[in-house]
Amino acid sequence: MTRPGFKRETCVVAVCGDCGHAYSNSEDLGCELHFRTVQEATAVLTDSGWKVTADGVQCDDCATAQQCRENGHRWPLYWRTCGCGCAKGEPMLPDHATPRESRHCLVCQTREERPRQLVKEAR
Repeated sequence: MTRPGFKRETCVVAVCGDCGHAYSNSEDLGCELHFRTVQEATAVLTDSGWKVTADGVQCDDCATAQQCRENGHRWPLYWRTCGCGCAKGEPMLPDHATPRESRHCLVCQTREERPRQLVKEAR
């Protein structure tokens, strides 16, 4: 039984089936959003990049990570020289005794690093 001034309602909250993150609105300082129906939640989630299927719900981060697991990463054409100073012989990171370079997947932002590849100059 509820007291006067209180009303019991049922709502829908969306939670990622992979990481458990609840859908929230950044304007609400991360508070989870409550929807009246599954259809309303589905429309909002889909518009914001979340993946909604018959198997469940995935947040945008988990959905993009799954896309890369299934299809492979989309790497840029070029590697970038590390910005820690190792290319100049003044590394700020202890494990960068030799020059390093890196790249980020264009879809999920996974980072990959390797020793810097020296390009042979044309004569």
